[in-house]
Amino acid sequence: MLSVSVRLDKGAESVVDVVRALDTAKLKTTKFAVREPSLDDVFLAVTGHAAESEDGTVRGRGRKPGAPKSGD
Repeated sequence: MLSVSVRLDKGAESVVDVVRALDTAKLKTTKFAVREPSLDDVFLAVTGHAAESEDGTVRGRGRKPGAPKSGD
């Protein structure tokens, strides 16, 4: 199974164009989801780094900045 993510500058306005492109390409779609960016996503995009909570953990990540990610 192939998974594809598409980032849209115009958001929901462009979803119809994506669906039409999939149809034109005759690709069978088994699952389709639209996700709005979270506040953390927006903060990261604007500042270039994740938001930190008062205890120093990276919000939404559950680790301190600079700490290795799980599995590293």
